[in-house]
Amino acid sequence: MVDYLTAEMEAAYASADRDVEILHTLEISHPEFETPARLVANSEADLFARLEIDAPEDADTVVVFSAVAFSFVEPGFDDEGQPTPARVSIDNVSGQIAAIMKLTRAGSHAVGIIYRAYRSDGLTAPGQVIRGLELTEVEITARTATASVSFPEKATQNFPRQVYDIERFPGLYAQ
Repeated sequence: MVDYLTAEMEAAYASADRDVEILHTLEISHPEFETPARLVANSEADLFARLEIDAPEDADTVVVFSAVAFSFVEPGFDDEGQPTPARVSIDNVSGQIAAIMKLTRAGSHAVGIIYRAYRSDGLTAPGQVIRGLELTEVEITARTATASVSFPEKATQNFPRQVYDIERFPGLYAQ
């Protein structure tokens, strides 16, 4: 589910303009972090770019995305038509990134992901934003950390996010 996709980014995806590079970024957050980890894919230098005006943290502020070799594969379908999750793979995993990935394995809180894509000729706002993603199924080796990225399972959440206990809903319990 894309939060938004600008017309300029759609044009960049459709035209494959040689003068415009699409910069893929991830914002990784967790309650144990003071600030989110922000990464830009396959760049030789850190990226200074402005976040969207309704970003959860540092809205409408220029932030630094650290240059890291990673790939982000969007969700899709397998040969039998079954949906496949998005995947992120980070090469040459640093201690900080490994710690983030390990939180997914052991933590009671999900590691949140925001995917943003910028045009190289327009760093004043992202051209595409996908919020609400979470890291799952983490594998860490000496060289690479790989994880599935998905939306939270809506089917396993309380609806309407209430606990029906005997104090608040005595009529639901047999006497």
